Amino acid sequence: MIDRDVISSAMYEAMRLAATQLPPDVDAALVAALEAESDPLARRHIEVSLENARAAAEGEGLVCADTGFPLFFITAGSRTQIEGGFGALHDAAAEATGRATADAYLRPTMVDPLTRANPGDNIGPGMPRVLLSFEGDGDGLEITAAPKGGGSEIFGTFYRMMYPSDGEAGILSFVLDAIREGCYAGKICPPAIVGVGIGGTADL
Repeated sequence: MIDRDVISSAMYEAMRLAATQLPPDVDAALVAALEAESDPLARRHIEVSLENARAAAEGEGLVCADTGFPLFFITAGSRTQIEGGFGALHDAAAEATGRATADAYLRPTMVDPLTRANPGDNIGPGMPRVLLSFEGDGDGLEITAAPKGGGSEIFGTFYRMMYPSDGEAGILSFVLDAIREGCYAGKICPPAIVGVGIGGTADL
């Protein structure tokens, strides 16, 4: 059985790392993009992103100031047992989020969507968000934290149900239109990373 306090501590550490270090694959992609880029302005954008990431990893601030919405992805095995049951994951996530906010790894920016009241700790109904999935027959937990900045949502294009006749060309056209809209007039913070999901409905 996994101790609840151990889970909360692991969630805190995951969020701290997410706020201060780039994932290795993202860092490698930026380095590769810099090597391939020839435009001086584009190169400078990438260089600044890498310089900022290096400074954050050395304890000089955050990778991105927009730490946004605290989000945890949890993967459990079929034999995983948690002190207090799986419902305790939400309490552990709230504790971790409160600590990360108090320690300035998260900015206290989350507010009530209607009243705009700010609790000051990024904790409220449905916040932080915990997404739980089960995989395999193990007895452990895999915790991934994401301080999801609002910019990725504000300027993103989320969903469109495609017609069967749209085909591959229709999908490509929709993706390119979304990229043009998101990048128009510098709305998003470069460099842009494009994520595309195909299939299912909006809840997926």
